[in-house]
Amino acid sequence: MKTVKSSEGLRPVRPEGLRPGDLRPGDLRPEGLRPEGLRPGDLRPGDLRPGDLRPEGLQPKVLSKIQNYALWRSGEYGNKLRAWRSYDEWSKSGFSGLVALRTLGPGGGPCIYDLYPSSVKFHYEILLRTGISANQIMFNEMAPNSIGSIILQGEYLNDIFTLNDIVCWSYFYYSRAQHPMRDALKKSPEIAVNMKADLLLRLAMTPASYEDWLGLLDKYYGHVLEVSVFDHCLGDTPNRNALVWEVRKY
Repeated sequence: MKTVKSSEGLRPVRPEGLRPGDLRPGDLRPEGLRPEGLRPGDLRPGDLRPGDLRPEGLQPKVLSKIQNYALWRSGEYGNKLRAWRSYDEWSKSGFSGLVALRTLGPGGGPCIYDLYPSSVKFHYEILLRTGISANQIMFNEMAPNSIGSIILQGEYLNDIFTLNDIVCWSYFYYSRAQHPMRDALKKSPEIAVNMKADLLLRLAMTPASYEDWLGLLDKYYGHVLEVSVFDHCLGDTPNRNALVWEVRKY
């Protein structure tokens, strides 16, 4: 039987994992970090909840897809592929690689992948004829999806919740399929929680990408993060093999 150390000594931890009540205030607080004057017993279960120590003004919230893409383009999420906000901007860039067209309406919309430059205008005009406005269409450099290029990709819930009576801090809905994420998650989804979820990402990412990832988790508590990890470095930041596409609380 495993034990955890607390101010009251050693207590057993259930083999199946932690449950409410296994840890009490102070169990995970190193003595050196305890504020002067605070003693075991000063806090009772329920006194502090997730977010209590995060001033509202300092905790960003991403509440719409338009806001998400603005943050993504600004570099807020770190490493990224090239993107253009209009057909003219893409056309004048001289980019000759494969392109993806994405729509930025509420809840997302149609995406068209693996377009050669010669076919971009044709598909762009099709989207316009369906009623999608030009300012809702994003032109993106296509991410690699050839066999073996994707290690894993998926949606990571960065929150505290219970699952089958077990306290969890992460939920990773992911896939190893070699397709764009939307298709990969439909074809062969997998699920990992807690240590397994974090270990999967840590082992897949370069040290620089993993450091970036931890920074986003600390900043965007309570959000879902969409991430892809590749077998080689790519993007606009050196030594990174991961791309965070979306951070959302909507």
